[in-house]
Order: sequence, then structure tokens, then C-alpha cells
Amino acid sequence: PDVVVSSGPPHTAHLVARLATVGTNVRWLMDMRDPWVNWAGDGPRVWSERQTLVSRATIPLERFVFRKADGIIVNTPELGATLKRVYPDLPNVWIPNGYDLERVPEQLDPPFPDLAIAHAGTLYLNRSMTPVLEGFRLFLDRHGKGAAQSRLRTVGSVSPEHAFLMAADIKRLGLEDRVEQLGKVSQLEAAQLIRRSSVAVVLAQGQDIQVPAKLFESIALGVPTLVVTEHSSSAAREGRRIGAHIVDSRDVERIASLFAEVWNGVLARTTCPAEISYERLTERLLSVLSDFG
Repeated sequence: PDVVVSSGPPHTAHLVARLATVGTNVRWLMDMRDPWVNWAGDGPRVWSERQTLVSRATIPLERFVFRKADGIIVNTPELGATLKRVYPDLPNVWIPNGYDLERVPEQLDPPFPDLAIAHAGTLYLNRSMTPVLEGFRLFLDRHGKGAAQSRLRTVGSVSPEHAFLMAADIKRLGLEDRVEQLGKVSQLEAAQLIRRSSVAVVLAQGQDIQVPAKLFESIALGVPTLVVTEHSSSAAREGRRIGAHIVDSRDVERIASLFAEVWNGVLARTTCPAEISYERLTERLLSVLSDFG
């Protein structure tokens, strides 16, 4: 080939491309869908809940791979700026994430009644459902008699630590009959759940240079989307760009207010902006590949 593109995670794909192009004139681009190592401050921080021997070993592995690549494709400007600081001689270009609009499912089933909150995605690292549950409880305290069928539904994997904390929160807040945890489902089932809901929640706490892919799916499905994250994060910047509502995880009052606005019809369903269509983003990628070919 003229150009090899390795995409990760899993980031071992980049190691494979590094070894496969040794001794050739083939140009090699790394497509970083998520950070490998987060170079925070003056030193690296591995994306792991525990700094194990294996996770610490990824730091020299990243250096080994990055120093031989011809360029990097990043999905947030913040990740690009971080990598530029650590690897100043390695060019990178930003192409945002998106969604294949042809995969938006038809809404065959009717919308869920009352306030229907949906969260689809993995609960791990700094992602916490606590502020959402507290905001939901506050909403019910204010509107519960008129919103008797309101529910929070979640799908996706949950780490053992997060499962324990979420169960404790549900019990503490008296939400046992208001939260439905559906576990792992297919991508189509998750999309249908979001499509039938009145508001989607995206958790991105402590993810300053990356954006959860579910943000784009929720926007593409036309559902009002609440992103719980720090206002300076990549997820906040990208969410504002494509029409999501950003709330700090400490602002439970604002979360409850947004739920009320959705329930009252103030925040209605929206149309998907063209900026997140893979058809449009492919044109930008083609231009990048042509420059490297």
C-alpha cells in the first residue's frame, strides 16, 4: 500500500502497524480515537484506575510507536495539542468523531411516557451516575405526582466499583422503582432505547481530552442530550458545537431543571447537524490521506 492507517483503541493496532512497516517506504498514519497515555502537566498519566506494572509499561511503548509514525489523526483539538507538546516533530490533524446517519433506526415503538432518561455506555473511571440520580430525585420531588411513569434507563457495561456505588445511590435516594438497569445490549437496541427516550445523558467527567462516542449517537437520533462534564473539557466544547446541553457534575439543581424543561416540552427533539455525518467527515479524511499518499 501507499499509506497504512492504524486505528485504536485497542492501541496495540499501532504496534502492529509499526512492525509491519519497518524497512519500507510506506507512509504510516496513526488514528487516535482515544488517548493512549494522558500526558498531563509535566508527566504522563496512564488511562487506568490503578497504576499497575502493565499500565506503566505502556508509556515507553507509546514512545516507541509514536517516534516512527509519519502523522496522527486525532478526534479532539485538545488531544492534538497535548501530543504536539510531547511529540513536537510529529504532525497531527483533527477530524472529529461522527455518526453514520444511515444507521439511525426507525422509531417503530412509541416514545416512553413522562420523563424518560436514557444512558447508554460504559460506567468506568471517573464517570459517575450520582449527579444524574440526584437530579432525577430532585425532579421527582417537584413533579413526581404528575410524572408517575418517569424512569431512568441504563444500558452498557458497569465496573464492579461503579455498580456498587450506583446501587447505594439508588437505595439512598429511594429510586428503586424508578431506575431500570438493562445491562449489555446490541448497538441497535441501545439506539432504539435512546430514540424512544425524551432525554439522553452522556457522562464525561474527568475526560479532559476525549469525547464519548455516544454523544454523537444521541445527537444524531434527535434526542435532547445532557453532557455531564467539566465546562473546560473536550466533551463540553464538542457538545456545545453540535447542540448538546453541558452541565457540571456538581450542579444538581441545573440537571433537575433541564429534566423539567424536557418534561414540559421546552427542550424538544432536534435535527442532526451535518457536521457529524460520516459522509461529510470522509471528505476531510480523504484529503488527509491524499496528502500522505
